[in-house]
Amino acid sequence: MSGSPRAPAAPVGFGVIPEGLVDPGDRTRGPLPPPLDEILNKVTEVSNTLQTKVRLLDEVHGLALGHEAHLQQLREAPPSPLTSLALLEEYVDHRLHQLWGSLLDGFEQKLQGIQSECDLRVQEVRRQCEEGQAASRRLHQSLDGRELALRRELSQLGTRLQGLSMAGRGSCCSQLALIGARVDSLERTLQTVTQRGPGAPAGDELTRLSAAMLEGGVDGLLEGLETLNGTEGGVRGCCLRLEMGGWGMGRFRTVLEERVQSLEERLATLAGELNHDSTPPGRSVRPLVQTELAVLEQRLVSLETSCTPSTTSAILDNLVAEVKAWQSRSEALLRQVASHAALLQQLNGTVTEVQGQLAEGTGSSLQGEITLLKVNLNSVSKSLTGLSDSVSQYSDAFLAANTSLDERERKVEAEVHAIQEQVSSQSSRLQAGHRQVLNLRGELEQLKAGVAKVAGGLSRCQDTAQELQLAVGHFDQRVAQVEGACRRLGLLAAGLDSLPTKALMPREGLWGHVDQLNRTLAQHTQDIARLRDDLLDCRAQLAEQARPGQAD
Repeated sequence: MSGSPRAPAAPVGFGVIPEGLVDPGDRTRGPLPPPLDEILNKVTEVSNTLQTKVRLLDEVHGLALGHEAHLQQLREAPPSPLTSLALLEEYVDHRLHQLWGSLLDGFEQKLQGIQSECDLRVQEVRRQCEEGQAASRRLHQSLDGRELALRRELSQLGTRLQGLSMAGRGSCCSQLALIGARVDSLERTLQTVTQRGPGAPAGDELTRLSAAMLEGGVDGLLEGLETLNGTEGGVRGCCLRLEMGGWGMGRFRTVLEERVQSLEERLATLAGELNHDSTPPGRSVRPLVQTELAVLEQRLVSLETSCTPSTTSAILDNLVAEVKAWQSRSEALLRQVASHAALLQQLNGTVTEVQGQLAEGTGSSLQGEITLLKVNLNSVSKSLTGLSDSVSQYSDAFLAANTSLDERERKVEAEVHAIQEQVSSQSSRLQAGHRQVLNLRGELEQLKAGVAKVAGGLSRCQDTAQELQLAVGHFDQRVAQVEGACRRLGLLAAGLDSLPTKALMPREGLWGHVDQLNRTLAQHTQDIARLRDDLLDCRAQLAEQARPGQAD
């Protein structure tokens, strides 16, 4: 169809019909032509065939006009987005804008929901923090109240210590002087006993050393020990003029043990000399003295253990520091006592000698002193127990407060971690949405490529329609040529009808022209069939091209 219409294989023409009668001699020269009836029948058949072909040509012309009208409608119709890249891009941009709007609306709604939930959680956490702060304030107030009460107790204790110091300030030095006087008296008595030598008078003299004398000496020593270790305020007030020094029960106990051992040795020596006069049979003085000394040592150890500061609370730090300061000051008193210790060492031998013989008399006094020490130790232990109980209560309160604060902090940290996990999940969802948008962009790019392909196909279809239009024009020309030939044949038939019968005798040239006419008609029939097939193919292509456009 794309080519130009072909010309008939052979031109249609007729031979020259001779005029006049047929010469009989001519019949012998060649075959006779067919009769006129046969020729007329042939012409009738040819005319019928031509009429049929004309009808077919009319149908083809109508189809061509219909296709031309359809093509005109397609040309006059508004352009489709699929036929223009600019319109297609505008359409795709519009759809992308709508898609972005919907996605952003969804994200904004989700973010608003998350923000409202986070606000609620923050308000709840803030409320819990405020409750925790209120509880901490209440706890601090209660601790402040307890601290004030403890400070009042400490102030009362300081007042008592000051009272004790004021009470003992005037008696400390006098007690030391009394102790020195009693030791001197004991020394003189022991010297008198030792100068007299062994015998009954010595035994009588030992008997005259009553329990009151030994009780006074030992009582003075124990009272000095209690004054120095239990009431350090009196020592401070009495001996502030001395230099700073250290004082402790352990050191005084060591000195006292040495002196007692020295007295014990001297008493043992004196008891060995006077054993046959002053000691009854079966009775020993040394074991009794050792027993009393062991009991005294145990009581001193218990007193030292009870009076040692062992608390670790921060509340007693100030009191411990003050006590240490006064202990450093008591070092000066220790040096003063050391000067008196030299005198006591001189009397150790005498006391040791006398102690063996007067153990029975001093037992009751030692027992009373031990009882007094027990009472003092009980009072000190009770005060320390109360103080340790109050400190333990304060420590328990602090531990409870710290535990509650730790629990609140753990809860807040857990809630913050949960909020962070929600934010990370939302960010992962946003990333997934972004990936979906990128996938949609890829699909839109593929759609653009497909639309470009469809536009190329439509352009090719337009080219095919134009070629078909040209072919239809050529076909119209061919039809016009055939119509002209038919008119000429009609004129020829009319001329043949007007001829006489004799003039229509067979001629070889006439039949040749008729055969040529038949061949030409057959060729035209083939061309018409080919044109019909081409029209059907074009119609099918147009239908296929129109179907994807309607689907899009």
